[in-house]
Amino acid sequence: MVRASRACLTAVVLVVSVSWAGRFTPAVLLGFRHEPGVETRMLVTGLADASLNPRLDLDAALGLGFMQNNGIAGYALGARVQPLATRRLFVEARIQHQQWSDWRAGENRVLGLVRAEVSRRVRLNLGAAYRVPVFDPACFASPFQWQSDAPEWNLLYGINWTFIERRRLSAFAFIANSDRMTLHNPQQVPLGLYGSYQLARGYSIHTRASSGIVGISGAIVSFSEFIFEAGVSRAF
Repeated sequence: MVRASRACLTAVVLVVSVSWAGRFTPAVLLGFRHEPGVETRMLVTGLADASLNPRLDLDAALGLGFMQNNGIAGYALGARVQPLATRRLFVEARIQHQQWSDWRAGENRVLGLVRAEVSRRVRLNLGAAYRVPVFDPACFASPFQWQSDAPEWNLLYGINWTFIERRRLSAFAFIANSDRMTLHNPQQVPLGLYGSYQLARGYSIHTRASSGIVGISGAIVSFSEFIFEAGVSRAF
């Protein structure tokens, strides 16, 4: 697994280096995450999307945490391929690393999923993830540590419903247990809202608010966390 992850990282870097002919969109997001009884911290996230050709997109993400678990929060590399002559089916692969410096713990993951555009407003995701928790203080921050006493496989799922789609404004609701840098535990049902607005040519603002349902007792719903992010992107 170590050799495979290193080879994948090298391949992504090489592809980005030699194929700089498509669209490039960097973004910066400021966020706040609160999980009752666990952690509360500010987040700064940098994103980058590179559309190399009509059938291949690459993306990268880097997150920094403040207040609690200061420093690197995680990073990821991903690729999306359109294997068929249709715009409704995509295959995505991703490598993720998350870490919590105060707890001296981390996690490495490999994710793969199929994304289907059911209609112009509805998108479905289905796949699997292999996750490796790392609790060794000497190597919790290494993305190449794939040995663990508790590795596991998780099902990936997601549904997006776009309820606003205008020339400059779009918004969708989602239920999904993974995103660019995170993977939620199976007992959670993560959900949220995402919106973007084009300020000017090439410039857009983005917001996301999300949480996760962990239990329902009568009329009382228990939530696992609360996350809010907002930022700006620039398309080249």
